[in-house]
Formats: sequence, structure tokens, C-alpha cells
Amino acid sequence: MGQILDGSVVDDLADEFFAYWGSGGSNCFFDVDDFESKSLQLLLGDEKSEDNQVFLSDDPVRTKMKAAALGLNILPNRIPVLAFVSTVPPQASLIHWPISNLGEFLSWQRRLDGAIFYRIEAAIRNVVRSGSLGVVVVIKSPRFIYSLAILFAKSSKLKKKKVSLDELRESVAVPYFGSRIDNKFIVERNVPSMKTLAEKRIALVGCGTIGGHLADLLVRAGAGSGGGELVLIDNDILSTGNLGRHILGFSDVGKNKARGMARKFLRDAPGVNVKPIHRDAKEVNLTKMDLIIDATGEESLGYVLEHKYHAAQARLSTWIEGPGIAVRGHLKTERCHACGYCLANYAREGLYQATVEPMPKIYAGQGCEQEYVPFPATVSIQAACLALDHIVIHKSAGVPRAALKVVNFQGLT
Repeated sequence: MGQILDGSVVDDLADEFFAYWGSGGSNCFFDVDDFESKSLQLLLGDEKSEDNQVFLSDDPVRTKMKAAALGLNILPNRIPVLAFVSTVPPQASLIHWPISNLGEFLSWQRRLDGAIFYRIEAAIRNVVRSGSLGVVVVIKSPRFIYSLAILFAKSSKLKKKKVSLDELRESVAVPYFGSRIDNKFIVERNVPSMKTLAEKRIALVGCGTIGGHLADLLVRAGAGSGGGELVLIDNDILSTGNLGRHILGFSDVGKNKARGMARKFLRDAPGVNVKPIHRDAKEVNLTKMDLIIDATGEESLGYVLEHKYHAAQARLSTWIEGPGIAVRGHLKTERCHACGYCLANYAREGLYQATVEPMPKIYAGQGCEQEYVPFPATVSIQAACLALDHIVIHKSAGVPRAALKVVNFQGLT
């Protein structure tokens, strides 16, 4: 306690501020891309909602989708939202804590960040003049986003040109414990030093056993967010035989795989821009894509895509060899780089093989079902992971590159 009072543990107070702010109060979800936007809105649960959830958003349509995924129906509220960006990490006040009214909040901000304090004070005064019954203040600092609601006392009597905030110092302040749900935070939180796939236009051809898992990883890496788009192309339906190694489940049996993935993202990643296309990939125009991924494992389709998009910026192919013995990925970013034709010719010459010994040929399902190659779901996931690593490394390198990667499971125990 003595160290706190003499100011010798200021950094510790700043590091642990999140534990002191809004504990026990209402939970607030921040779905904001631009905290300096003048169009932030407050959204609250409707009368039927049991949970007292609060949402702050600069895109109410997107936020309503996320709330719906939580089973909540939220509606816009007329209480204005004031947003500020501060360069000062917050720390608990040593005079008044927890913050309980407007006066304590303003005094705390004056000592914490004088520049922001004057902006907050002026903005609150303007809100009072408008006759609003309250205001929500949200501040984005280097380490934490914090907000609170202020309910004005006797605001109807204060509609005059000069408003003294002294008359409002006892107005109740309710800190909100905040949780970020914006796509930028979700994507970058675990990889803060890596480039993401946000803003990119990506086409994924094939939403099968590899493509389904890869689509999920692409969205987690930022595909379809930040103004980007993820196009999923597959003209096949999910069968019961796919369930053992596909990311989709029983509820999607008999339905198109691309559309099934889009429905999954609507539930699991609402707000992500995903476009499913139930057509043959050869009939789709992908010339405007930044990256085209072939996850079908069909060599002939790879030749078609290579011929059709020879000048495209980047193309990636990923596939499984044999009965899950190895997974491979080939990335081409320049026209002069080796393509699928080259790899096929090398393979006929015995070059760049995944295994030293001949690849075994194992098939199952003859008789009452279509013949297929058996391998576990873990192999499909490994192929998807290898493909994403290809993309992330390419993004981080920042220069044109070609790469052929192999993960061999032969002999692993």
C-alpha cells in the first residue's frame, strides 16, 4: 500500500488496470474498426433479453449479426457515444476509486491525460446542451479500451448556452467492463507481429476435406475481413461418407459444401465477407483475385486454372499424396515460376518425390459405395495447415517467391 501511495508502482497499476475497471458492472462488447469515427452507436438488448449486454459499434449491421450469434437481439439506443484515442495508459486513481460519478471521472482524467480531459469535458458539455439524458464515453488507450455510461441529473433543466459541469458532478457514472469483438483484434491477437490476410481478395477452389479446414484457417487469419473477400467455390454436396474427415457436420449432409461453409461462418465468424459459389470452378471468373487456392487435389483442374490464370498474382495448390503418406503445397507468385505442368514433368522423371520408396496405392469402398482413398482427418488438417503456412510466409516475405513444401508422415509414430 505504501508503494502505491508514494507512486513507486505506477507501471504495475497500469499493467493491471483491466482487473480494476468495471469489475462487477455491465459487460460491453466493442465492435469498432475506427475509434475516431463520429458515428459510433450504442446498442442494447431488447425488452425480451435476459442479459444486460451493451454493444458499441461503428457498423450496427455487422454488430447485430455478432449479437445474433450469441442469441441476442440488440437495438440502437439514442444515448450518444463519445470516442477518444489517448496515448496515456490508464491506471487506477489514488483518490477516488472505483469511479462512481461524473466529477470523479473528470478529475481522474485531468490528472491522467490533460489533453484528452479538455476534449472530453467540451464534448460532454455539448451533449448536455442537446438535452440528452446521458452519454457513453469510450477511450482507446495503448493497453486497454475502457468506457462508462454517465446518467445526467436534471438534464432537462440545463438546456442553456453555458452549462456548468459542476451542476452535474454527482451524475451517476457506470463503468463498463469491455471485451473487444472487432475482427482486427480477433485476427491479430495471437500473432501481433505477423501480417494477416485482411483486405485481400482470396478465392478457394474446393471446399472438401482439405478446403473445408483451410477455409476455416483462412478466416482465422483475416480472410474476408478489413474490406477483403473470401470466395468459396465448390459444386459438390456433402455426403455421409465425407463426415469422418470434413469440418462440416451431419446437419449439412446433402447440401452444397461451399454454402455449408458460408453458413458455418455466419454462425462462427459473423461479419466476415464470405461468398459461396455453387458452380464448376472452370466457369467462374477469378481474374480480380489477389490469391487463387486450389484445394481440390485434382491434377487436371490444376492445369485448367494454370492456363486460365497464368498472369494472376499468386496461386497456391495443396494436396494429399497416396493414402495420407504426405501432404504437399506449391506456391507460385510470378509468371516465370514453376507451375503444375513443370511439377508433373519432374514427377515423371522421378524428381521432387514425397517419398524415397514408391507411393503405395490403397483403395477402399469397392462394392456398395464409390471407391475412395482412406486416410484420417488429421492428414486433411495437416494439408490445410501447410497451405496456410505457405500463404503467411509469402505475406511476411514481402517479395515474389515460389515454394514447394512437403510434410511426410511415413514412419512417424
